[in-house]
Amino acid sequence: MNARNALAILMLVFLIVAVSSLVATIFALPFLIFLVIFVLAFARPSKYDLNRLRAGLGLNENQAVALIVVIPVITYLVLSSLGIALMLPGERIINPYVIYVSYAGNNTLTIEETLEYRLSGEELATEIGRYLDSSVQDLKITCPIGMNPFHYSFWKDGERIKAGCRNLEGHMGPGQYELRIKYRVTPEFVCDDEKCLTELDMGYLELDAANVQVHSNRLESWLAQPPYIKAERDFKLYVLAPSYLVSGLKVERVVVPKNLANLIENHIFLTGLGIVGASVLMVLVIYLLLGKEISFRDIPRFLPRIPKKRKPYEVNLLFYGDPDKVEDGAIIATILDLARRGYLKLEEERIVFTNKSPNKLDEYEGKVYWTLRKLAEETGSRKVLNMEKFRRKIQKTGDITWLTFIKDILEELYIVERIPRAYDKTGRYLAIAVFVFLGAIGVWFGTNVEYINHLWLGYTLIASGVAGILAILTFDVYALGRYLPEYARERCEWSSFRRVLNEYALIREHARTPEELEEWLIYANALGMPSNVEKVVEDSKAKLPNITPDYQLLAPSFLIEIIKARIEELKSGRH
Repeated sequence: MNARNALAILMLVFLIVAVSSLVATIFALPFLIFLVIFVLAFARPSKYDLNRLRAGLGLNENQAVALIVVIPVITYLVLSSLGIALMLPGERIINPYVIYVSYAGNNTLTIEETLEYRLSGEELATEIGRYLDSSVQDLKITCPIGMNPFHYSFWKDGERIKAGCRNLEGHMGPGQYELRIKYRVTPEFVCDDEKCLTELDMGYLELDAANVQVHSNRLESWLAQPPYIKAERDFKLYVLAPSYLVSGLKVERVVVPKNLANLIENHIFLTGLGIVGASVLMVLVIYLLLGKEISFRDIPRFLPRIPKKRKPYEVNLLFYGDPDKVEDGAIIATILDLARRGYLKLEEERIVFTNKSPNKLDEYEGKVYWTLRKLAEETGSRKVLNMEKFRRKIQKTGDITWLTFIKDILEELYIVERIPRAYDKTGRYLAIAVFVFLGAIGVWFGTNVEYINHLWLGYTLIASGVAGILAILTFDVYALGRYLPEYARERCEWSSFRRVLNEYALIREHARTPEELEEWLIYANALGMPSNVEKVVEDSKAKLPNITPDYQLLAPSFLIEIIKARIEELKSGRH
């Protein structure tokens, strides 16, 4: 792989990560701007051909799979490092929220809370506070300077007490405000011979708490949910004490609750990385079971001969590009092959139809032949298609209906009605399903934020799943699927021949006569690599029997682009 291809791959990885990031956060806006500039300036979407891009990168099967599994991991790491998860709803949050638990004797716990409110000033707040359980005792409130403490019972049965600080002079300005609340509770413990456990009802907060920290002296305390508290949700605090310190209801064994979400939150980065890692590991397993091609040791790495006398479009369809449709190279190769077999005669800017009957052509070759005849008739000739004259007619006509008709019949050349089934795509579909499931896990986390510490875990998993799907669509044609056994050997032979087409010296050594160069040029077009053969023809000054130097102008895409441009001119009134 040369430096240019490596740079192109890095650019594509960057773009995939950028597009995937858009699913997660507006932090990716700079990536989006760069993507738009790149596409408009360099990619030229109207001429963009994904198959040619893949071929130009020169990736082998293992390299394509490596990119597919690495890109989701890169996406996760990039988004994690950017701290995208800190997308908390609203501008008023509590960060941090510190709870300190200590034992005061007689089964009584002292709880000190420090809440640091951050106000943007956009909301007209006059007070800060939170709701406590009505069982609290000896409540003490410490307010910021200029604010007064308050507390009162809330709800009909007095189940809650609202405690906080109020600004009697009006609305509070933007900034940070620290509220301290201290109180005692006397909960009921459940004890065995070693430990005692209690569950405290902590009431709920009006605002989101992004970072809840629990500390204790001689006790073990933790939240019933991870250290992220969603606004207006009840939350619980577990306290575990030695049995010699407190007394309570005796049981045979105290079952200490293990909260899975809490374990996730304590290792949130590693949790997400583990989920993404498990997904890409599944993709690797799929590749090994359903995608890795059978190797044939007797086939050399470079095969300097055409493996099998297949039709050029079959070679393109079965062993290069997208296995569902042909591309420009296949159509050009078919036209050149028809000329080599005597159905057509190529002259400069002209296709002459010979007297040889096309009845023996197969269905697709017949489609190409009769499409060319139709184009010739549109220029007023049954025997000659003058390409220059046809292009002039396109540029002068004002008939959009006719232009659309010609464009449609040209686009039909890319469709093969009877596609031989040579390739099993099960691996690709399963790999896409894995990344869809990864995104679904992200959706679950993102919609159940009370169970996670940061919202970004859900967003980054979604983005990683999208990145995996984009990587498959970008880099995989054959990597995650497998040829059927009857085609596997031939596929290896065509791959070895294609490597020869990438080596100028080997072409010059093994294709010596004009006839051989002509045949190699036909199949080089079918395999998307005609440039080196063209260079050998030019350097050796070989005169090919049936192919003219300007044959690339026969590409249907060339005419389709001219037609599209003309249609746009007519619709915009610029004609």
